Amino acid sequence: MDLNLLDGLENRLPPKSDPELESKVSEALDRLEPALRELIRMRFYEGVSTREMAGRLDRPEKEIVGMIYEAKRQLRIQLAEFVNRRWGLETASFCGICAHPKRATIEKILKFRSRNESWKKTTERVFRATGEKFHPPQVLKAHLKHMRNTKEGNNG
Repeated sequence: MDLNLLDGLENRLPPKSDPELESKVSEALDRLEPALRELIRMRFYEGVSTREMAGRLDRPEKEIVGMIYEAKRQLRIQLAEFVNRRWGLETASFCGICAHPKRATIEKILKFRSRNESWKKTTERVFRATGEKFHPPQVLKAHLKHMRNTKEGNNG
């Protein structure tokens, strides 16, 4: 390991008590669905294993893992601007649609998607318009939710 990489790292880490960081994380957690927020609390604040969470919630362990992944993904998106401003770290790559060159086209399809339309059909429409296959469709679902949670509906 190159120890020079660690030079100056202490200037990039938050102090032991960081009210702004705590506030931003708390706000981001509050915007999560209650079930996802609870999983984050159990996993990262209480240290509960995914197996134990699955048992407590009577859900398959694989589902718990997926839900934690989704919660972390949403938190990354919500905290991206703050992280960039505070530490200069670029996080746009966490959302493949936010970083996609045809993002506007994808968002237009999602914005005008009928509630009766299947996600398979929506995925096919996006593929025809962009040449990009977003699989599983949860990527599109998550971005639609992200669009609804941002002010203009087109922020990354």
